[in-house]
Amino acid sequence: MKLSPRNPFMGLLPFAWLLVLAGCKDAGFPFPKGELNPYKLIQPVVLYEETVPIDLSSYFENPERIDSIQIFPPTPFQYDPLTHRLEVQREDCRIGLSEVRLYHPKGHTSFLLKRLPTDEFLVETAGPLVSFREKSEQQFHFQLEGEADEVWFYWDNHRIESRYIQQNGNELVLQLPADIPWSGRNHLRVFVMNAGRIGNDLLLPFEDGQLIETTEELSRTDYASMILYFLMVDRFWNGDLTNDVKNTEDDLAPRANFHGGDLAGVLEQLKAGYFDDLGVTGIWLSPIIRNTPNAFHEYPAPHRRYSAYHGYWPISLTRIDARFGDEDLLRELIGTLHERDMRLLLDFVSNHVHQEAPMIQAHPDWKTDLILADGRKNLRLWDEERLTTWFDEFLPSLDYSQKEVIDYVSDSALYWIEEFDIDGFRHDATKHIPNGFWLALSKKINQLNRERSDEVYQIGETFGDRELIGSYVGSDKMDGQFDFNLYWIAREVFAIDSVPFTKLVPSIRSSLAHYGHQHRMGNITGNHDLPRFMSLASGDLGFNEEPGPAGWERDIEVSDTLAYRKIAMLAAFTLTMPGVPIVYYGDEIGMPGAGDPDNRRPMKFGDLNRHEEQLRAIFKELIHLRKSEMSLLYGNWKLEEVSSERLVYSRSYSGKPIFIYLNKSSVSQDFSISLAAFPASYRVVGEGRLDPDRGLVTVAPWSFAILSAK
Repeated sequence: MKLSPRNPFMGLLPFAWLLVLAGCKDAGFPFPKGELNPYKLIQPVVLYEETVPIDLSSYFENPERIDSIQIFPPTPFQYDPLTHRLEVQREDCRIGLSEVRLYHPKGHTSFLLKRLPTDEFLVETAGPLVSFREKSEQQFHFQLEGEADEVWFYWDNHRIESRYIQQNGNELVLQLPADIPWSGRNHLRVFVMNAGRIGNDLLLPFEDGQLIETTEELSRTDYASMILYFLMVDRFWNGDLTNDVKNTEDDLAPRANFHGGDLAGVLEQLKAGYFDDLGVTGIWLSPIIRNTPNAFHEYPAPHRRYSAYHGYWPISLTRIDARFGDEDLLRELIGTLHERDMRLLLDFVSNHVHQEAPMIQAHPDWKTDLILADGRKNLRLWDEERLTTWFDEFLPSLDYSQKEVIDYVSDSALYWIEEFDIDGFRHDATKHIPNGFWLALSKKINQLNRERSDEVYQIGETFGDRELIGSYVGSDKMDGQFDFNLYWIAREVFAIDSVPFTKLVPSIRSSLAHYGHQHRMGNITGNHDLPRFMSLASGDLGFNEEPGPAGWERDIEVSDTLAYRKIAMLAAFTLTMPGVPIVYYGDEIGMPGAGDPDNRRPMKFGDLNRHEEQLRAIFKELIHLRKSEMSLLYGNWKLEEVSSERLVYSRSYSGKPIFIYLNKSSVSQDFSISLAAFPASYRVVGEGRLDPDRGLVTVAPWSFAILSAK
């Protein structure tokens, strides 16, 4: 059936364009060199809303070439070929995955719809597991665990026909067709289900037809290889004393003033080898855009005064603050990073500007209303007025119901890509901005990526449940967000002796179900808006205590050195889980701190005590391990054992497993291990000892061990 642009509303009739996908698994062309060009690998579209509008022009550069659409299993939908808007109802889609197949003159392209069951079902029921075992010629061997009634293979965004797949018991063999189109970087993807329950998914990268089997074949453009280091520019290192300008207000405390850190300092530490030695593959900078030169009292009592040292009070979205450096310095920093095969992410502020910003003074109608209809001030109403609330009286929130505002801010973001060749953005206050802005920005970035033959990574910040966080993630929006929900539980489990590992596993399962096993979400060791993990783990700051006032009222240090072992365990967890690990500056040496600004102390490079030295060595070893192991970058995740004080999980890629053992008890623990998984040599990272004769791994108290084949 041909979609006729002469009658764009035909799709509004019930079932008018529903094509029953009889024999869908073998329909059409297996690997079309078609005319419908996707901007990138299309991740499954999660159906969080009851009605899900999908703008196909956000996924494809030429959606006008779509001839017809099919959904399998058969599902009613509406489509307007003039606006390229596809609409499906969540209740009409089955639990699990559905395939949307788009036909065009020379073939077809597919993407998936994903509908999740209740969260209770997600965390209580383990789905089927598929793992990639080995490759021989053009055959790929996979192992199935658990019941699976459907396994779908995709070459990039194209479904592989079932005639290329053989199943022998729990073994799956895929024979890649001879006419498969090799073109630079491609991906083989696998999705597995049973009775609508989605299991894990796999992602196998190829380069010019060859499976990538070692991390040396990856580059900074591969998302899976990213290990980010987040630093507050003003608090990291002062490399240029000539641009130091402090605020002089009498009631401005030093901890809320500028400290002199700048881009020159970051570049100096980069050239000195700090980041190379630690092993991170990318740096995320706090905002460097021009901010107000003045200090202001914050809205909540006791109305303390702050400067704009943090960078989140912009008066320009396209100019660098002179206290941090200039354009030439930024170019040198980015060029030096790229020479080292490292990324640079800029923190971009889209939600608001400072009242002194020329753009808001020239366009006062570009801000939302400060005074609500009932007379209240629209200040920090985070949930009630989520999309319009102001952070403070001097920070007008931008009104994204106006196209002019969307264009101005999104074009400002593009400026940093086009002018400086940055590699990505961290987006501030994501949930307070309508999704329409993120769709518009990401569409522009996707189009720009096509010209640059590269992808800009976008990660957002949202405090909320997984549905809210996930609603901003997708191939048409951001690549990921920080997985705060997983961090909340991990923070408790690793910091508090009495919180069991059995509380962590359901949160892991929920994240993997929502975002997939090959996701691009950020796993953090800490954050500039949260108290330092070290202070919570040492007991110097209570979990139920207000962290902000505590940092002002007393000196928060590390009174219990067991906290260093606890943060090492958190680091081991963060750096071995699926996703993008992000190290908050100073966590690698166990810096303490309560709430903002106490959690943003100046970075400490010298005069480390033995605990800090040892912790930094552990971070370094863990980061270099992750960089060297494909199993930690692309491997499946499998729970092996869990109890109150013991957690074991594994990652595996191409038959090479890695086992992660975590022991949060006060005594050593013995874990059994099948040595058949390690027929050759192996290595142990962490405080563990392998006894091959007894088949045991002994892990020290409050510690971890990671066992991998060499």
